[in-house]
Amino acid sequence: MNIAAILLCAGDGSRFGSSLPKQFHFLGEKKLYRHPLDILIESQLFSEIRIVGQKKHLPYFDPHPSCVFVEGGNCRQESVRLGLFNLKGDFVIICEGVRPFLTLQLLQDHINKLSLGSVAVNTCIPCTDTINIHKDGLIKDIPDRKQFFRGQTPQSFSIPLLQKGHEINTKEATDDCSLLLELGFPVDYVFGSEKNLKITTPYDLEVATHFFSFPCK
Repeated sequence: MNIAAILLCAGDGSRFGSSLPKQFHFLGEKKLYRHPLDILIESQLFSEIRIVGQKKHLPYFDPHPSCVFVEGGNCRQESVRLGLFNLKGDFVIICEGVRPFLTLQLLQDHINKLSLGSVAVNTCIPCTDTINIHKDGLIKDIPDRKQFFRGQTPQSFSIPLLQKGHEINTKEATDDCSLLLELGFPVDYVFGSEKNLKITTPYDLEVATHFFSFPCK
């Protein structure tokens, strides 16, 4: 299989509350985005690695000869679409630059699913909290939480199908798996972990720093 990788680093991180986008804050001795990027590079699994970012943030990126920089858009969906433009190959694995605990095993789990015939694979973890469905200021339903997963990244896809999904989609999607579902294709999944957290707020970075300083076995 010919597999490419896209690392999303185009966000401004408005919810992080810092003038410096969160992907460029340090975790240990490396910027956040370098943690997943280094895993992608060192894995040697990918025919091409694209970093999707903003040109205005170029001074914050560390140049790497094995990566291609692509300018992103104003939202996640647009950034993925731009990252996919003219991308060749069979499959793509999409990662986020603010998930610093990406592992080689998780990448291999995705590739194993793709090799068995999956055209879309999500990363999920069980929902441990009770889900409350609300409407008009009141709780209307409390469904069985066993029906629900929490989605993470990476996500992996057939390149032609995901490109088609982005071409015909008319509404903003925060998750590329929804585009494949709209096309009528099944979405497989692998299990992620609680440690595979997304850095959204300063608190998340504090938690990540703790994980980094005291790694779980």
